[in-house]
Amino acid sequence: KPNDITISFIKGFDAIALWQVQSCVQGISEAFVLPVLALVMAQFPFEILGFHSDNGSEYVNTNVAKLLDKLRIEQTKSRARHSNGNALAESKNASVVRKHMGYSHIPQKYAEPINFFYQHTFNPWLNLHRPCLFATEIVSPKGKIVKRYTPKDVKTPLACLVLSENPPLPLLSAARDTSPPVPATPQTWTKAPKCLSDTKFAPSDLVPALPVSAPSPSSGPHYWKAFLHHSKDAL
Repeated sequence: KPNDITISFIKGFDAIALWQVQSCVQGISEAFVLPVLALVMAQFPFEILGFHSDNGSEYVNTNVAKLLDKLRIEQTKSRARHSNGNALAESKNASVVRKHMGYSHIPQKYAEPINFFYQHTFNPWLNLHRPCLFATEIVSPKGKIVKRYTPKDVKTPLACLVLSENPPLPLLSAARDTSPPVPATPQTWTKAPKCLSDTKFAPSDLVPALPVSAPSPSSGPHYWKAFLHHSKDAL
C-alpha cells in the first residue's frame, strides 16, 4: 500500500541498559517524526547524551538538529551502504514490532490510539517485565574479546538500571526462582499482563509495584524517574 495511508514505527533504544521506547507516526516525514521524537526522548528515565540514527531525511534535518542541540545531545548517523549500522534497532523489528503488531498495514487513523497504548501499557511492559540478554565479555586465548550470553545475565532493563548502582538485586533472584523473594520491608508485587507475558521467561516478570504515593503514568516524563527512585528504595 502507499506509504501515505499507513503508519510507520519508530524505535528508541539505549545501548547499555536496553531501555526501549516504541512509538508510531502517520508517515515518515519531518512533520510527523519531530513531535513524536520529542515524546520518545521524554520517556527515557535518564539523561540522553547521544542520538544515533540512519541517514533518512526525517532524522537528518535542521529542525531535529536544533532540537538535539537545545538538549545538548550529540547526533551521529549510520554509514552509507552498511546494513549493520543499526543492528540493535533492526533486530527488534521481528522480536518486538512484528511479533506484537503483525505484518499487516495499519491505517493512519490508528496512530494516536496506538501511541497511547505504547506509552501507557506496552513500553512499561517492555522495560519493567520483558527480560533481555546482556552480554558478558571474555578474552579468548588468542586475545580476542568474545561476548557470551549466560542465564545469569538475563534481566529486565529496569533491573539493569537499578543493579548498576545497588547490587545485589532481589529481582534477579526472582528471575531464577518461581517464588518471590521475602522483602525486609512490606511491599507489593505485580505481574505482567498475561496477553503480553513471554512464557519462556515467565518467572522473571515479577517486579516491585509502585507505592501508593507514586505518580501515575499520566503525570508526564517525570513518571519514570520517580519510579526508578521508588524501585531503588524498595529493593
